[in-house]
Amino acid sequence: CVRVKIPPLPKASIVQALTQKGYAARVGSLLAGLSDGTLGGALKLDPQKTLSVWDELDKLLGHFGAPSALNAAIEWTTVLGSEISKLRKKDDTFPQVQATFEIIIKSLRLWWRDTAVLAVTGDRSRLLGPPPSAAQLAWAEKLTADKLAKLEDSLSRLVDGLGRAMRLEIIFENYWLDVLE
Repeated sequence: CVRVKIPPLPKASIVQALTQKGYAARVGSLLAGLSDGTLGGALKLDPQKTLSVWDELDKLLGHFGAPSALNAAIEWTTVLGSEISKLRKKDDTFPQVQATFEIIIKSLRLWWRDTAVLAVTGDRSRLLGPPPSAAQLAWAEKLTADKLAKLEDSLSRLVDGLGRAMRLEIIFENYWLDVLE
């Protein structure tokens, strides 16, 4: 056997292939950012669900700790929890539940990664996801290395909690409390 290392495709190549397949530019950019540099990875993602998750996370993160932000985060978590509960009651839905969590985690990682790039460099050409939102630009102005470390720690706890048999609502509520702190 010979190990062949294939580098990830450039984002522009994936976006171009997706737009040729009929995807809107923003959706193509988002899927490319979440694809780990593979066209197949981008095509495996449900574009509507992925865009919906991205937009919801962006909306929630645009509130900056206001009480309304916490209420919105708890409401979203409750809706997500009920959707996951419905999926769990059906047969053979573990892959669907896992795919939903994967989209959420990948979206959060990409959102924060691009926001950190904006905070450190301000260079939009280095972003892996879609063009930055107003929320990302506002967070980029406030981010420090210490805040980034805390956000990554919170995301690690979220991922760990999702891998355990814990209540989904509590896991996400704790994450949002950490972020909105």
